[in-house]
Amino acid sequence: MKTTTFLAAIAPFAPFTHGYLEDPPTTAAPDTVQDCSYWDIATSRSTCADFATIWAISLADFVTYNPSVGTSCQLTVGNSYCVERNFGNPPVATSTSTSAKPTSTTSAGNGVSTPSPIQAGMTTNCNSFYLTKSGDDCAGILSKFGVSLAQFYAWNPAVGSTCTGLWLDTYVCVGAIGFVTSTVTKTTTSAVVTTTAAGNGISTPTPIQTGMATNCNTFYLVKANDECGTIASSKGISLANFYSWNPAVGSSCGSLWLDTYVCVNVIGGTTIVSTPTSTQKPTTTSAGNGIATPTPIQAGMVTNCRTFHLVVSNDECGTIATKAGITLANFYTYNPGVGSSCGSLWLGYYVCIGL
Repeated sequence: MKTTTFLAAIAPFAPFTHGYLEDPPTTAAPDTVQDCSYWDIATSRSTCADFATIWAISLADFVTYNPSVGTSCQLTVGNSYCVERNFGNPPVATSTSTSAKPTSTTSAGNGVSTPSPIQAGMTTNCNSFYLTKSGDDCAGILSKFGVSLAQFYAWNPAVGSTCTGLWLDTYVCVGAIGFVTSTVTKTTTSAVVTTTAAGNGISTPTPIQTGMATNCNTFYLVKANDECGTIASSKGISLANFYSWNPAVGSSCGSLWLDTYVCVNVIGGTTIVSTPTSTQKPTTTSAGNGIATPTPIQAGMVTNCRTFHLVVSNDECGTIATKAGITLANFYTYNPGVGSSCGSLWLGYYVCIGL
């Protein structure tokens, strides 16, 4: 297993030399994203793919965070590279100072006027545009215009494969020449059941997204402001199971559709009923550090933890980390049992938020 050079985040109140959220410990390219909150140092054996795998981000995101590496992904030994933006939360982009009126240009060959500003790499055959506004995310845009996550990312590669590079007050492509939208028609009443899953005798309401588990026996109608993590937590299931039963929402919940049913349990499935401790009084002591560790905890939690948090309904790894003032990368390091994408954060269990 490859050994990487890992660095601890600089204290949050240290001065920001280049306006980063956390200063790099060594030289960083000046075009590195300014909302970088965590860094790793390149060694002679490092590759871009290694960084992406270790920090659970896509290679495309790594290149977006660190444009200096170029399309061939060339690293400079000893330099610092960004592996986390905005403490794991979607970055807030700065709006343009120009007026809202777009300045139109014409894409070569297709005769369609393209408004500005746009992000680099947008498809040249786009014929339908949307100006992003505060509160937008990729999932909401997809649902509104009836496009798939794969199509949206293909037309707008600069937003990144997990929507972390979506800029405010910037036009994105939501339709291309020859593309037909797949608008989802909302049922007139939630009580109407139109299909029956073959063989299991359970009536399946509509609409649903493609690929939903055929042995589903419990459904939930997605409403405004829902997220995959909160749905899973409220229904007592793991996020990993939710993604498995609803593959169309994507591995990072980038395509959860409003007013569409998702599966929240299957035949033979069980919910996770976690009973939190009745008091905050700890029951065990971590060896060597003299700090009492409350229970229950998930397997693998670091033994030198000094500060704990009891997971409550609607908690997510990113929000816990932000409130605790730690990076998401550190949170995952302290609590490996939650998984690399927060797929196994258990309700009513203690997690580590400080050493």
